Amino acid sequence: MNLLKLCALATVCCALNCGCEDARERVTDHSGSPTHSHNGDSHSHGQDHSSDGHSHDQESESDGIHGVNGGHVFSFEPADYVGEWLVSNDDDVTKIFILDKDGTVNTPIKVENLELRRGDSVFTLDAENLNEDGLSAVYSLDDRDLSIAINLGVEVKMEVGEKKYVGRIAALTPHDH
Repeated sequence: MNLLKLCALATVCCALNCGCEDARERVTDHSGSPTHSHNGDSHSHGQDHSSDGHSHDQESESDGIHGVNGGHVFSFEPADYVGEWLVSNDDDVTKIFILDKDGTVNTPIKVENLELRRGDSVFTLDAENLNEDGLSAVYSLDDRDLSIAINLGVEVKMEVGEKKYVGRIAALTPHDH
């Protein structure tokens, strides 16, 4: 099955499986808010579920909790940080949020490299909204190929100073939305 058919199948499955919980109630810091909103009754990956009123068991496609920014959560090793990813409904912008190790607060850091890999494809994300110290909690890239690849599973690598971190975003299943 080619990539476009897989993407179409995932979209249809998500549209049939409604409901996500707004996990932002446990947030203490909302810096780096999502760039898209809920889209009627259709459910797409990486959308903001703050107004849909549906409930959803706190389970994960990777580590299982929808993040503080409405995206999907994944772990880094070593476990100093948690990552959260989402893709905008309106365009092909993929965002990675860096959260504290508990996954509750957006955490600005200085990332030398933030790369996502799937097979031979490498995507480098850029920092957004740098603070006065040159730190950011949000990294993004507008790339159609990445917006497709991330739903199929990617490896995330980042360097913070001398320390290297690796995370894995698992392929979405029809239940993950």
